[in-house]
Amino acid sequence: MITLTFRPLTSGKFSTYIVCDYPKFYKRKYKKLNILLSKDYSRIRKIAPQDKPLLEKAKQILSQEKERLSRIIDVDPSITSFIQKWSELGGKSHRRQLIMHLGNFCGKNVPLSDKIDHAWIDSFKEYLSQRLSMSTVETLLRMISTCYNKAVISGSVKENPVRGYTYPVCSMRERVFLEDNEIQRLIQSDAPVKAIIRDTFLFSLYSGIRFDDIRELSPSQVTMTKNEDITVFELTLLQLHGKDFKVKLDSKASAILAQYYNPSLPKIFAGMPHQPRFNSMLHLWAAWAGVDKSVSFSVARHTFIIRLLKKGMSLPRVREVLGFNETSHVNIYEQMVKKQQ
Repeated sequence: MITLTFRPLTSGKFSTYIVCDYPKFYKRKYKKLNILLSKDYSRIRKIAPQDKPLLEKAKQILSQEKERLSRIIDVDPSITSFIQKWSELGGKSHRRQLIMHLGNFCGKNVPLSDKIDHAWIDSFKEYLSQRLSMSTVETLLRMISTCYNKAVISGSVKENPVRGYTYPVCSMRERVFLEDNEIQRLIQSDAPVKAIIRDTFLFSLYSGIRFDDIRELSPSQVTMTKNEDITVFELTLLQLHGKDFKVKLDSKASAILAQYYNPSLPKIFAGMPHQPRFNSMLHLWAAWAGVDKSVSFSVARHTFIIRLLKKGMSLPRVREVLGFNETSHVNIYEQMVKKQQ
């Protein structure tokens, strides 16, 4: 991933950088541009008149660097380049983390993408397990398989070398979810949390949609139909393996979406902070509301799945609603529901 970023200076202006997570593209993972702006445009959409030509120049340089990076990736057969290329087509979640750990794990001995097998995945899993939670380890390993699946679909490779791999099973304690009374406490709380934080968390809780999908949601992905006086929203999202799937929103999720929907804007939920900042605000909100749990954004999705299963929805149907590749992804939630009964 290669992006523009802006760093504050003591003068009050912002210095412009290009940051790239591809190993060794830049010596220090970034390139400083001799461009000073009056604002941090990673957070602000309205561009000051004096900054417009400078920002355009920065974007032009970024475009040139993206093209240069794509040429490097296309001819580099290493697993790092392979992941960088194919993960760009799906969600952004965990991509940077995976590439960083691949670089640290492989060092100078980066294997070719066609030399990956179950034994290599085992050793990489061992490395990750010493540094990350098992749920994150599973996510990163599945992302590798997902990249191969995309490459197989496109015809770039003949088969997925890690197909059939047995992934680590996450312990049930790593799946935090909210009870109905805890949800009500959050809703009724007067915690000093911005509306965009509250609304997008509740939107995920009522729809089961991932953080990155909500943050990147655009009007072009929304279909509206009128049923008498009720507006029904349906979203088109991308599964991790690259196929579209539909999400039909219930009345609560639709009500939240209707507040923010503006077809003239590029993103519906503009102003959502990055996930670490978002989660820190969720911790504040939960503490203020008296919810004694470690509440992160993923808790909304966990809660949505648990509620579906408690209503009696079958595992294949839950998999279909959530856009999972396999029913095994929701098996752990079924165990949690059974444990409560």
